[in-house]
Amino acid sequence: MTVVGTRLQNPAFLAADRWGAGLDSLRAVADRTYGPLVVMGDLNATPSAVAFRGFARRSGLRDCTAQLGSGYPGTWGRTPTSWAPVPIDHVMTRDAACTDLRITRHPGSDHSALRAVVALPRD
Repeated sequence: MTVVGTRLQNPAFLAADRWGAGLDSLRAVADRTYGPLVVMGDLNATPSAVAFRGFARRSGLRDCTAQLGSGYPGTWGRTPTSWAPVPIDHVMTRDAACTDLRITRHPGSDHSALRAVVALPRD
């Protein structure tokens, strides 16, 4: 199993080219990786972002929230009580299944923590 943790540049701060290059880099890893793959971290991508959806489709990665049918829980907001937190942090898998995903807030961060349980296929 290959696990990739990352934080991509935020495209909102005049860095869309670097954000796109980050997605391209993750896709290159997916293209040369065989077997189960987990990509997780602050991808600075909402599920509705066209480039993010294209990356997911081409890489074969599926978001844990989609696998579990849990919608799009927000993971970023300025305070723990933010009215509408934004879903920009992800755990995605290929050739492995998410069986649980917990989202918790920790003091000192404007992001919620993601804790996923991933089941590997039996061979």
